[in-house]
Amino acid sequence: MKNNKYKFKVIERGHPGVPGGGEKKFYASANPSGEMTLTGLTKSNEKISTVSGADIRAVLYATVDVMQDALANGQIVRLNRTAFGWVSAAKEKRPPKR
Repeated sequence: MKNNKYKFKVIERGHPGVPGGGEKKFYASANPSGEMTLTGLTKSNEKISTVSGADIRAVLYATVDVMQDALANGQIVRLNRTAFGWVSAAKEKRPPKR
C-alpha cells in the first residue's frame, strides 16, 4: 500500500426523540477518497501477480457470489482485519394499512 491514511470527519450527534438532542456525543465518520471497483481490483492485482487478469477477475466474481450467499444466510463476512460486511435492517415509518 502506498498511502495508509484514511480520512474521516467528526460528527456531533444527539439522542433521537429528545428535545434539543439531549447530551451530544462525537463520532468519527468515514470520508472516503474514492472507490475501487472489481475492474480496478483486477488491474491492481494483475500488476503485482503472475496470475492473468482473466483468472483474477474470475476469482473476484466468484468471491462476490460466495459472499452474497453467506450474507443471505445471515453470516458476517470478514476479509482479514480490514473489511467485513453484514446485512442490517432498519425500521421504516410507513402509513397504516387500510
